[in-house]
Amino acid sequence: MSCKRARRHRILRSCTGSSLALVVTVFIGILVVLAFFALSFVRTVGGHQEQETAIEAASLAAAKSLSKVVVDDPAVGLVGLSNSPPAYKNTMAQDNYYTPVRSINSLLATNRLDMVIADLLDDDLLRQCADFDYARLMQARQRLSAELVRCVERGAHATDADGGTLTPWDDALAAYESNGQRMTGSQTKLLVDTLKITLGGAEAIATNCPIPRPSKYARLNTDEQSNYNYVAYKNIVFRGKSFVFAGTSSSSCLVDVKNFRETMPNLPYFIPCVVKCEGTQEFVEKNSRRLVHCAACAQPPCLQDTCPHPGALSVSFPGKGAPEITSLYSIFANKNITKSPTDLVQTPTAADYPNAPLTVVPLPVLGEEHPRSEKVIRLAFYDWIRRGGETLDVQSLLEAMTKPIDTTSGGKSFLYECQKDGVVTVTSKAINPLPELPVSQNQWRSVSGIALHSTNGSFFDVIVKDYVNQPGRNLGGLHAGEPLGEVEPSSGGPIANNSISDPRTSVGTFPMGPGGGAPRPTYFSGGTAVDIRFRERIVNKAG
Repeated sequence: MSCKRARRHRILRSCTGSSLALVVTVFIGILVVLAFFALSFVRTVGGHQEQETAIEAASLAAAKSLSKVVVDDPAVGLVGLSNSPPAYKNTMAQDNYYTPVRSINSLLATNRLDMVIADLLDDDLLRQCADFDYARLMQARQRLSAELVRCVERGAHATDADGGTLTPWDDALAAYESNGQRMTGSQTKLLVDTLKITLGGAEAIATNCPIPRPSKYARLNTDEQSNYNYVAYKNIVFRGKSFVFAGTSSSSCLVDVKNFRETMPNLPYFIPCVVKCEGTQEFVEKNSRRLVHCAACAQPPCLQDTCPHPGALSVSFPGKGAPEITSLYSIFANKNITKSPTDLVQTPTAADYPNAPLTVVPLPVLGEEHPRSEKVIRLAFYDWIRRGGETLDVQSLLEAMTKPIDTTSGGKSFLYECQKDGVVTVTSKAINPLPELPVSQNQWRSVSGIALHSTNGSFFDVIVKDYVNQPGRNLGGLHAGEPLGEVEPSSGGPIANNSISDPRTSVGTFPMGPGGGAPRPTYFSGGTAVDIRFRERIVNKAG
C-alpha cells in the first residue's frame, strides 16, 4: 500500500515538473516574441523619429539657403527674402560702392506706410507716388517668386549678395544625410529621387516685419498683426491695394506641416517661401524591406532692415536766410512757392553732372515739362520718406514737419534725418555757398527761378536735387540711387550772374569708391537724399 502511494507521488511530481517546465518554456517563448516585437517596434519608431529629425534638418537648411537668394529688379533694385547691408561684392554699383539688398517684406511694408502717410497728410500727389511704386513692386515680387520656385529644383542654383552659388536642394540633401539613421541597426538609405522641395505658404504664421509706429497709425485689424508685426499670407487691403507678406521670421524655424499650402487661391497673390521638404527612407532587415516617408516645413529667416542712415532731407540757405520759411511744412504752404512753375527739370544721363551734360526730362508721376515748384518738392519729400523704410516713426515725422527752424540768417542747412530707431530728428549745420552739389546720373535737379520773394527784400531761386528718386543699379545710375556723400571741392568761384543753372566750375563731384569695391560710406555715416536749396538770385548791377 505504501509502495503504491509512493509511486503515485512520483508520477504526480513528474507530471507537475513537466507542466512547470512547459509553462516556463511557453513563458520564455512569449518573452522572446515580445522582446523581438519590442525591438522591431523600437527600430521602427526609432527609424521614423530619426528620419523626422533628418527631414526637419533638411527643410531648415533649404529655408536658410533660400533666404540668401537675391534678384536684381530693374526698377526696384536688389531684392530678396532678407535684408542685407551694402557690404557684399556682388552688389557693387558703377561707383565701386556696394548697395543694400531690401527684403520683399520691407518693401511692401514701406510702400504701405507711405500710403498711410499720404492719407494722414491728405496729399493726392503722395498717393500717386505710392501707387506708382506699388505697381513696380508687384513686378519685383513676381520676379523674386519665380526665382525662388526655380532654384529649389534638383540641379538648380541661384546667387547670393556676395556672388556665391546657392543650391537649396543640395543643401537639403547634405543636411538630411548628416542627420542619418543611427539607432536602428538596419541597413538604411535615403531614396534620393524621392527627396523633394515644394514652396508655398502657411496659415497662422507671423512675420518679423514691423507695422507702422506708433500703432495708432497702423490702420490694421487685430487679425492682421501679431506682436506689432504683420501676419503672413493674409490679404491686408489698404486703399484698394492688397499687401500679402511673405512667411519669413527672425530665424529659420519649423512650421507645422498641416498648415502648409502649396496654393492659396483665396489670396490675390502670395510669395512662396515656406519650404516643404519630403523624402522616403528605405530600411532593410534580413529578408524584409520597409519604406518610411516623412515631411517637414520651415520658414526662412529675414534680417531686420537696420539702415543706420537712410539719408537726410536738407533745407539749405547757403547765402541769405528767408524768415518766412519757419518749418518744413511752411515750404509746402507758401503760396509763392506753390504757384511758381519750374523753369527746368534736368538729369545727366551719361554720368554725374558736372562730368556729363544735363538733359531736360519729365519726372515720373508728374509727367509735366514745367510742373509747379511745390509738386517737385513734394515728390522729393516722398522719395525721402520712402528711404526711411518701414521703421520710420510716423508721429516723429509729423512733429518734425512743423518743428520751428530759424532761417532769419543764412549760411546754414537744416537736416531732417530718420535715425536707426525710426525717429525723425531735426538738426542744423553751417554750410558754404560753394561747392554747389552735383547731380547724380539718372536722378534729377529742378529749379524755379525767383520762386520766393522774401519779406527781407531778397529774391530766391528754389533748387531741388533728388539723389534717391530712382533706386537700383540698372536704372539708378552710377550710384544706384543711393544718398550723396561728402562732395569733393569745385574749381571755380561764386555764381556771378542771373543764371538759374549751376556752372560746371562751381559744382563739386560725387566721390567714387576704390577699385574692387567697398562698403558704402553713406550707409554707415550718413549722406544727403534730397536737398531743397534757397539760393539768393544774384543780379549784376551796372556801373
